[in-house]
Amino acid sequence: RTSIGAAPATARQSVCNSTGGLSLAPPQYWYEPGHFPSQPSFVARPNPTAEDDGVLLFTSLDGASNSSFFWVVDAGNMTTLSVTELPMRLIFGLHGEFYPAGVLPG
Repeated sequence: RTSIGAAPATARQSVCNSTGGLSLAPPQYWYEPGHFPSQPSFVARPNPTAEDDGVLLFTSLDGASNSSFFWVVDAGNMTTLSVTELPMRLIFGLHGEFYPAGVLPG
């Protein structure tokens, strides 16, 4: 993949530590040069053991190749678990929400 210029990142910032106080941990980022990510959706693992025990799902548009990708990122450390190039280009700025099976918003 090639990249052009700068691109936005997806950030994770803990504001509370394990005792409920203010966290001083620096933010963590997912960043891919030249990609413009959509709004991520958080999907918790079954029986999570921490607030960030799950994955982030989002798409990105690669500005250089004009291709779109689907990303699965570990919400705890912002590392890429899976990325797949999509068969079509999606518009930049796609928003969405995740709903578990059988649960739809009222």
